[in-house]
Amino acid sequence: MKTIDLSHDADIFMESILKMSDKDLLSVYKQRSDYQPLFIEMVENTLTLKGYDLANADLEHIDAEVIKKKTTEELVEIFTNATDYAIGFSELAETELLTRGYDVSSLLVERTDNKKVLKAGRPGRYITVGYIIAFLGGLLALIMGINYACAKYTSVSGEKFPKYDTATRKHGKRILVLAIASTIFQLIAYAKSY
Repeated sequence: MKTIDLSHDADIFMESILKMSDKDLLSVYKQRSDYQPLFIEMVENTLTLKGYDLANADLEHIDAEVIKKKTTEELVEIFTNATDYAIGFSELAETELLTRGYDVSSLLVERTDNKKVLKAGRPGRYITVGYIIAFLGGLLALIMGINYACAKYTSVSGEKFPKYDTATRKHGKRILVLAIASTIFQLIAYAKSY
């Protein structure tokens, strides 16, 4: 008869549980019939230790449950930096802050400023090098020009922002045009030499 080593399973389960977010743990608990009883028991114990009241938890709205457990400082962070969090978290954080009696109107300026910084993009660091490489032509210059001209940053919430500021994007387009012209010129010169 084969014996089952529950301590080994428990170790593996605990390793997985420690890597899971509260949202993931609540999702597993919500779908507990799909998992092994020992794993569910360990998830339930972990959630209870984290302060979740599973008897009264709204498992249909897991994000709201997670938001309720956040500190006011964490909620302020989520509200003011909405692009760093999943879609909908900012609105849930705002609702929870209002429930706690926090004046969110004082945070709107900071939230707007944070979004402006993301929309502005950052300056490119190697623009001069890009022009030199573009003058020499080749694939590296094309890649550098395309990167500076077109690169986008996708936030956690799914919003897309330009990776570089307006000046860098203009330089990127110029580098790209120069690289294309230089490469064509070099190909023509190479073809004529044969």
